[in-house]
Amino acid sequence: MTYTIVWHAAAVAGLLRLRGDDPATARSVRVAVSALARDPFPDGSNGLHGSLSVRRLRIGLARVLYDVDDDLSCVGILTVGRVARRG
Repeated sequence: MTYTIVWHAAAVAGLLRLRGDDPATARSVRVAVSALARDPFPDGSNGLHGSLSVRRLRIGLARVLYDVDDDLSCVGILTVGRVARRG
């Protein structure tokens, strides 16, 4: 089954910011998001605590939050942002 990818406005804005700061990571995010159409539950993705459908996927120094709707065969990309560095 193939899922439809739907980008929310906040995710588009985050991707544009990331593209300005780190174009290579932004490309990796676009590739990873495209792959969610074939497999919305890839290795390395985790469900958020307390939610059955919202998941996160880390790609390098970026994180994508997305929502999977199996009934509609849709993956909604909620946010894209950089992972905060610790230390």
